[in-house]
Amino acid sequence: NASFDENWRDHPVESFFLLLSLFDFYSGFPGDARDLGEQGEIFELVVTAILKNLLPSWQVLKVGWSADNPVSVEQVAKDLSEMLNTKGCDDPHHWLSHHAKDGGLDVVCFRGFNDDKEALPVIFVQCASGKNWTKKIDTPSPNRWQMLLDSAVRPAGCLAAPFVIEKKKMR
Repeated sequence: NASFDENWRDHPVESFFLLLSLFDFYSGFPGDARDLGEQGEIFELVVTAILKNLLPSWQVLKVGWSADNPVSVEQVAKDLSEMLNTKGCDDPHHWLSHHAKDGGLDVVCFRGFNDDKEALPVIFVQCASGKNWTKKIDTPSPNRWQMLLDSAVRPAGCLAAPFVIEKKKMR
């Protein structure tokens, strides 16, 4: 709860979210100075840190594609299959488009148990910090990821945004 007397530097996360929320209202702001890749990367890191605090007994992993982490969706699916104790899809290309970088998956949250069973609670998160967030509403696709993991349990999908989204915009 920052007051007007405080410096924005004392509240970096809140200030970052406020700045990102302005992009929806001011389409030209800040013009060519905006680095969408870096902005998205920072937002994913912040969301990951927030989720780790909200879900302390869960595993929370940032898995999204970035310039520093150019992992393929096939590799992410393989790694997640091992962590979630699922079989994994034999032919992931059947479920992917040719231009899929990360399958719309930026952060994974799951609650493991010590029984090596695959029926784990899982939340797949798409981080949307830019103006194109409406194109990300249906990503990651829980159905597609259930097929990619060959899982008995469909993961829950979640959209993380640095601003309030009105119900009518989600429909």
